[in-house]
Amino acid sequence: MICRGREVSTETEAQIVQAYTTEGMSVHLLHMRHYPVSRRQIEEMLRKQGVLRARSTPRSADPSPEEIEERAAEIRQAWTEEEARKRWVGRSAQFFQSSLVGER
Repeated sequence: MICRGREVSTETEAQIVQAYTTEGMSVHLLHMRHYPVSRRQIEEMLRKQGVLRARSTPRSADPSPEEIEERAAEIRQAWTEEEARKRWVGRSAQFFQSSLVGER
């Protein structure tokens, strides 16, 4: 069952739009100030007025494996030789077999 949003008076709607446009308040802060009006209702009324801003942190796609490798190479170039030795896993591979396990 989907809960319907509460009715918002035109006065409250005007206050929300004004605070969003003139004070630069976020949808989150408007929701906190005008609870129980939902964030979705606030976004819809701002979109209807044509004043809804784009997200400040846009959702981006994950980097490709090539982009990851390229960025990792850039980071590794800044390492000193000592730091590279500390960070390199498996550089001096050693084989250890416990006498408790038995023959291989």
